[in-house]
Amino acid sequence: MPIEFSVEEAVRSLVKPRLEEGLTQHLARMCEAIAVEEGRAEVRAEFSLVSDASIAEINESYRKIEGPTDVLAFATRETPMAEIMPEQLGEVIISVETAVRQCNGDLDAELLTLATHGLCHLLGYDHATAAEKEEMDQRMASLVAEAMRNGPVSAA
Repeated sequence: MPIEFSVEEAVRSLVKPRLEEGLTQHLARMCEAIAVEEGRAEVRAEFSLVSDASIAEINESYRKIEGPTDVLAFATRETPMAEIMPEQLGEVIISVETAVRQCNGDLDAELLTLATHGLCHLLGYDHATAAEKEEMDQRMASLVAEAMRNGPVSAA
């Protein structure tokens, strides 16, 4: 499988098995679609669902920003490991507790959106300007559309 997926014990009760299974399948299909699009044999990514406390600690450590955030992405392409493991896109870390607060009742959709957002950051997309945000939003939409589609994986 092109993804590694973990759920921190502190938020396990918020992530039902059906949600975890569906999210894992959608993200794996997205990674397969990225590989097809880029003409690569495989791309891999890690996804971790964590608590506000855990993501706040990471946010403070790496970004020097206090408090939790919804999603953090650490791209392998920005590290020396990129040459050693070119198939590894990086790691996406999502706070389930923050996702619950901002999900408007649909945690499945919110986690998929946050995971896709993080995945796009791993690919080099950003949203610092309106043009960048539009480009990233379009890529997110194409990845989600492919994740939801049946049949053989296509480029997205």
